[in-house]
Amino acid sequence: MADRSRRIVIFGTSANPPTFLQGHTGIVRYLARNFDEVWVLPVYKHIFSSKSHLLSFEHRVNMCKLSFDAEELGSTSWLQRILEGIFPSLAGMCSGVENLQDADGKPGLGTGKVRVLCTERDVNLHAMQAANGEPVRTGSNDILKHLRASHRDVEFHWAMGADTYRDLRAGKWKDGEEFQRSVKILVIPRTDSEVQDVGEGAELHTIPTLGGVSSTQVRSTTDMEYLATALHPAVLTYIQMNRLYKFDVVVPVSKEHN
Repeated sequence: MADRSRRIVIFGTSANPPTFLQGHTGIVRYLARNFDEVWVLPVYKHIFSSKSHLLSFEHRVNMCKLSFDAEELGSTSWLQRILEGIFPSLAGMCSGVENLQDADGKPGLGTGKVRVLCTERDVNLHAMQAANGEPVRTGSNDILKHLRASHRDVEFHWAMGADTYRDLRAGKWKDGEEFQRSVKILVIPRTDSEVQDVGEGAELHTIPTLGGVSSTQVRSTTDMEYLATALHPAVLTYIQMNRLYKFDVVVPVSKEHN
């Protein structure tokens, strides 16, 4: 399929962590059914200081790959990937979107419909380098311009949740007005009551399978019954093995003496 005919939707997310069918993974599956490709862009550093306490970028990229491509890998392959520690260092993990590869440098996931990309990191680091290492505030509009410069014949769309869209409409985004004028936006609420209407250039997409799960809830609990529903089993295993979020407490092992 030629670049000119490709409709690609970008889904930026903190993925802290990515949730399962009632959340992020359900959104990605919906998008994959309606677009030629889905490019998932985990947030590198959150632009809002109130949301700056993110898990490491490496962990969040790994969890995105597990949650969004585990179905393509088969029932046991995802666990094998974790047990073998196949996730490389961040420097080797991220590949340029120009090569249309996913975050570990391999061709696109399974069907080639979904890719987890490190574009936000690349744009941020490039901007810092241009500013002689000084902190730089980059936003989604900068990322969109970067992608369009490399893929001029691709029709880009941008998917986001209702709360993110509200921040955009409230003027909290860097170059937010320009961003809204320059790309077609898909607003995906978790519930019917989250968004009543959207602005010009945006479309409301309701996904019936989405529910009340949230990354905030996941980060604050060790309730296995809830987590088994809220997370892909591969992601839950990854969180436990790496002692992330509420699993960061190391339980001392008692020794029996003869």
